[in-house]
Amino acid sequence: MEISKNLELTITDITVYKKAENSRHQRDEIFRLIFDQSLTGFMIASLDFTPLCVNNALSKMLGYSKDELLKMKFNDYTFFEDLDEVVEQKKLLI
Repeated sequence: MEISKNLELTITDITVYKKAENSRHQRDEIFRLIFDQSLTGFMIASLDFTPLCVNNALSKMLGYSKDELLKMKFNDYTFFEDLDEVVEQKKLLI
């Protein structure tokens, strides 16, 4: 019985990929810090305005916990006077 000794080896330098990954991670961390520590209320929402993420400032401004805000629909957290304009903006996005 003969065993083949022909092996093929591929070596790839992943330095560039690791640098990009580290850079992306660093940008994500900076964004999270700005988002979480900002004195301005921020919300990240889906195209139908369902809240995906809110910061502490928005929670304090609106008087709801983050968990409560994440369960709300856009007309629950939008001031009545602004509702028509928000509905029009929503139509432009979808």
